[in-house]
Amino acid sequence: MAVIEAFNNNVPQEYIVSRCAPKQSCTVDLRNIRPNERVIVDCDLMPTTASKICDYIVACELANSSVSVIEMKSRGVRASEVKEQLQQGARLAEQWVGNAQVDKFVPILMSRGGGKELRVLARQRVNFQGSEHSELVRTRRCGEQLRRLL
Repeated sequence: MAVIEAFNNNVPQEYIVSRCAPKQSCTVDLRNIRPNERVIVDCDLMPTTASKICDYIVACELANSSVSVIEMKSRGVRASEVKEQLQQGARLAEQWVGNAQVDKFVPILMSRGGGKELRVLARQRVNFQGSEHSELVRTRRCGEQLRRLL
């Protein structure tokens, strides 16, 4: 089963959106990925839980299938907090993916700032489907094209 199909079958439809709206004046650019090649989940629409979760989870099917967990911060980045938000998003995405083949997992922080916390975060790994897709967090400037990271 394809990743997009798995998301469409397993994610409650009220959490699926057509675009990534700015969060804290930060955005991710999805213009180069057609709507039929992606599913975007806005995690802020989900009922609040005790654990924090990332802003968006995006499943794409381009040349390869991918799942991205994305956190957006305009400032005030704390590496441990962002890593936990991305990890919680990865756990949720694992449930939705089920048995679908995922070729690439991409944890991303979109941020306006820089500094020590971003350097610390860039050395942190987020696990997806066990150690098979354990990936370093990619730190990028707000507005970066997602397709370039896939």
